[in-house]
Amino acid sequence: MNTRLILIISAVIIGLLAIAAIPTVINLNHGTLSLTVIPNDSVVKIDNGGAQAGNTGLAPGNHTVSLSRDGFSSQNFTVTIKSGQTVSKDVVLTSNSAVGNDWIGSHPDQAALAEGIAGKQSKDAGAIAAANNKIIELLPYVGADFKLDYGASRLHPNDPAAVAIYITASTTAGQTKANRWIESQGYTPTDFEIIYQGLSDGG
Repeated sequence: MNTRLILIISAVIIGLLAIAAIPTVINLNHGTLSLTVIPNDSVVKIDNGGAQAGNTGLAPGNHTVSLSRDGFSSQNFTVTIKSGQTVSKDVVLTSNSAVGNDWIGSHPDQAALAEGIAGKQSKDAGAIAAANNKIIELLPYVGADFKLDYGASRLHPNDPAAVAIYITASTTAGQTKANRWIESQGYTPTDFEIIYQGLSDGG
């Protein structure tokens, strides 16, 4: 083989290698949604289009995620994606029929994973609630004729990080004293969701 032909072939090979080495720039400005869903065979739709659990590249902005499976309650939520960032979401669908219960019974590994996710979400929600409502670090508190505690929000029942302040008192005077105690700790009662209840209501 002559020298010229060898040089031409070598140049072609080098050119092909150089092309192969060029990085793909598709979706370079996209972010990623890392989604874990239980049941793991749930139907996943993002912005009404077909998708699947795992990592999905998405354009920056808000995206609607819909999850469904026979025997389980569906869930919908909106996720905000930022360029170059990964958003992780763990979602456990709730069984609402015998079909769902049977699936859980026949998938113990998935059931264990669901319990782990639920425990982590509960812990994270508690941490968020404590960070957003420093007053709960002082509760429960029992005064002369009132009791202060915290519990589930009635205004936001589906938000595990939302809490309400529960004031238990048998008289309006006791309720007033409870509010004054809140003020004495440097807080404004109207900044909180306050639920009043009498001693007969489970004080």
